[in-house]
Formats: sequence, structure tokens, C-alpha cells
Amino acid sequence: QLAAAGEISAILLVGVRGGWLALFTVLFLWGLALRKRSWSFYSTIKKATPFVLLLAILAFFVFPANYYFLKKHTFQKIQISLRFEAWKNFIRLSMNDILFGHGLDDNAMSENYRDSFRQVHGEFPPPEKPTSPHNQYIKFLYQQGVPGLLVYLMLSVLLVRNLLQVNILQGSNYSFMFLAALSAAIGEYLVRCFFEDRSLIPLGILVGLILASKNTERTEHDNTIHPAGNTP
Repeated sequence: QLAAAGEISAILLVGVRGGWLALFTVLFLWGLALRKRSWSFYSTIKKATPFVLLLAILAFFVFPANYYFLKKHTFQKIQISLRFEAWKNFIRLSMNDILFGHGLDDNAMSENYRDSFRQVHGEFPPPEKPTSPHNQYIKFLYQQGVPGLLVYLMLSVLLVRNLLQVNILQGSNYSFMFLAALSAAIGEYLVRCFFEDRSLIPLGILVGLILASKNTERTEHDNTIHPAGNTP
């Protein structure tokens, strides 16, 4: 419980909107899944909340600059408007090569954006304006075109499909490893990546955990139906 509280505190202190939404998505999925199986999850949240709040307050007193940074990126409307402006501009640039995209070079992407901005406004974007989309979906559309975006969307559909298959609302008897990996993948790659063009948790690790836990469950299920020595 202490480790979980520490990790949640770290995400709240160093993350911003995208990280917070991903965290709350994971907690929400865990709450749905465990409400009929165990009260330990709710007990952990109840005990961790005062600790997290206390740690956040102490951190803001010790590092006041971090408080102003979070306030700037979370509550100032100008940050949101700049993000929307970048989304609109990158979608417009993506239309120039919608089928094959512009390549995977992030530096070239930023330079192309700066040149396009100068052509429209007569000057390069000021430092406060983002030169990357801060949206993984739009970044895929720009760099890899429609095929790359479709592959990413297909992955998203598979993640949600797996979530529905475990019948989370009915509290099915699936492994905690499966729920952990699947909820982390959904939080990172569906929610967080809508507000950022990168993810902190490698997708390959999460997919590997999902497949491994599903295979383990399938093996245990087969052994239950056909015990050793009784297989027809």
C-alpha cells in the first residue's frame, strides 16, 4: 500500500493533465473490477489519500516552482488554446501526404511545422507555442499517414475488446496481472496519448504481459476441464 501511494504521488507531482487522466482511468477500471471481489483496493485508496495529499503539500512547499509549473499547464486557458491550435495545424499539414505520411523524424516534423507557421504568420512560432502535436493519434496521421493511424486504432480496438471480454462489470475471475497490464495499456495508449505524443510505458512490455496472462488463464482453464490423465 505504501508503494502504491508513493507511485500515485509521483504521477500527481510530475505529471500534468494527460498523466492524471491515465492514472484515474486505471484506478477507475480497477475499482469496477474489484468491487465484487475484494475490499483491499478501496482500503488502499482510503489509506493512501491522506498520505498523497500530505506529500503533495510538502512537495509544493519545498519545490514551489513545481507548483507554478503544474498550475500553468493545468489551469491556464492559453495552454489549452495553444494545444488545440497545434492539433489543427498538424491535421492541415497531414493532408499534404495523407496516404504515406511524412516520415518518423521528430526533428523534421518540428522544422516543417515551424516553416509552415512562418509562411502563414510571417514569423516563426514563439517559444510558448508547441511545435509537436502533443497527440499520438495526430502524430501517427502526420508521420505515417492513414495506414499508420489505422493500425494504431486497430490496436486500441483490440485493447477495449479484451477489456470487454473479461466482463469487468460482472467481476469475472481473471488474473490481477491481466487487469494490471490491460488497464495500464488503456490508460497510457488510449487516454494519455490523446494529450501527449509519447508514452512512458513501453507498449511491447504491456502487450507481452497481456498475452502471457491470457495464455496462463487459458492453460489453467483447460486443465480444469480436462485434468491430467482424463483428457479424451
